[in-house]
Amino acid sequence: MEEALQQIVSWSEAYPLDIFPEPDLKRAAELLKRHQPGRDLCMRHVIEGVGNIARDGLGGCLPALVAFAKLRHNARRVDS
Repeated sequence: MEEALQQIVSWSEAYPLDIFPEPDLKRAAELLKRHQPGRDLCMRHVIEGVGNIARDGLGGCLPALVAFAKLRHNARRVDS
């Protein structure tokens, strides 16, 4: 799991500001308004990539963690 977390950190640092400076956010907003699907596809790629790294890191633990989360969620609803 530590390796998976390290991969996420590494991935998040793939575009350092000294090489890829901050974009012109006003210009980026204008372009995104005209090309909405581009932003959605980019975010989908990021989320799927992080999810894949996390699934690989969790290995066989994922089904147990999901079951535990559901139990906690249901227990909180009963207590309310």
